[in-house]
Amino acid sequence: MYFTDKPIPANESDENAYKLCNSVEGAIKYCPKRWEAMQNWFAEARRVMSMMDPLTVDMFHFSGSKYTTPNCPVDLAPNFNPSSGAQSYGRSTKDCSKNSYYNIPFFLDRPGPKYEEWSVNAHEARPGHHTQVKQERFQSGSSIKLYIWSIFSSSASDKTIIEGLGTTHR
Repeated sequence: MYFTDKPIPANESDENAYKLCNSVEGAIKYCPKRWEAMQNWFAEARRVMSMMDPLTVDMFHFSGSKYTTPNCPVDLAPNFNPSSGAQSYGRSTKDCSKNSYYNIPFFLDRPGPKYEEWSVNAHEARPGHHTQVKQERFQSGSSIKLYIWSIFSSSASDKTIIEGLGTTHR
């Protein structure tokens, strides 16, 4: 159910770990069990993104004068803030001069759970905030309307998965 089978060692979850494991290099060296769990989470997040993205092909324009979705890559990144308790999204630029980021909290007591990845991924990455950011360039309106888009894409992911794959993530 989680991205690690065993509890994270105490020395990878204390104040000292927050200082030592605040970068990729530090996490690999000083928090190896937590880093291994993060790699498992990244692998699942990539798998989910790769399965969700093609299911939206008929919903949006991906190129041409009517394009409505960003084509910037979405990278996965650990969020080393110890108080971070949920995934988040960091937007790209209009011309994709930098990648977008799907940030995953590094210091959760139990990394996961796996069953949430489909809906959270759909909310934060594709089609969620990643597509919402593109819509902001074409639409005027309140930010609440645009945030509702991400909530819709989270719930729509269930229906899309059922229709596209013939199965659900549960």
